[in-house]
Amino acid sequence: MNSRPLARGRQLACPACGGAAEVIVSGSIEYDRCRDCGGVWLDRGELEQLLAIAYRTGKAKAAGSRAG
Repeated sequence: MNSRPLARGRQLACPACGGAAEVIVSGSIEYDRCRDCGGVWLDRGELEQLLAIAYRTGKAKAAGSRAG
């Protein structure tokens, strides 16, 4: 997973804390994350894509076993 600052002209402020966002690249998915509080913004369909990756790699199962 790589991160980079938002492209010039694409400035987002976190609605929770007002911090600056960065783009996170995970495979073919790009989503925005607040550098200060870690809040995440996803476009339509990206949550499903991230969950599919997590299930394929076994990360969702490991995370689910810690819950509850």
